[in-house]
Amino acid sequence: MRTLATLIIAATALTLAACTSHPSAITRDIAIVEPGLTGDWLTPDGDIVRITGGWPASDYMLEVTTDRGNEAMPMRVATVRGRRIMEVLVAKPTGGKPPVYHYSRVSIAGNTITSQAINPKWLESRAVEGTGVVGSRTESGEFVAAVRDPDRMMLLLERAAETPGAWLAAERLTRVNSR
Repeated sequence: MRTLATLIIAATALTLAACTSHPSAITRDIAIVEPGLTGDWLTPDGDIVRITGGWPASDYMLEVTTDRGNEAMPMRVATVRGRRIMEVLVAKPTGGKPPVYHYSRVSIAGNTITSQAINPKWLESRAVEGTGVVGSRTESGEFVAAVRDPDRMMLLLERAAETPGAWLAAERLTRVNSR
């Protein structure tokens, strides 16, 4: 099973280009501050995920440390149909290509984050040309969402929030340090 850290590091193999804005399904007006989210978290594979920010604004930074190096990416969390959904920007728009995001359904209980990445087969079957959300594969074959239309992506997230088959098996991250 691929962990959150592995998926995100794999997705960053896509070109990361500098830009000042990008369309996002989770906008600042719906993003929330999630108490207890910041800190250092250990994945089942032994990677460290550091989450900083979130107060007083709802913008976070997620930094993943693996044996292949470090990668820092902006992220937001929102409540979508009663579920916490995390959106991590893994590739900024460049050369006319849309931004690429990793989406997970998350919950926090004490010193544990439970994370379920969006099911690539579920998303791929709904992310087609003309919908504003296009499936994209990383060099390692992982499926991520290239988002041209954030409103369409939000509609997909709303549907996914209530669909059990829309999410992969849960991964549990354990807090190793509070921030």
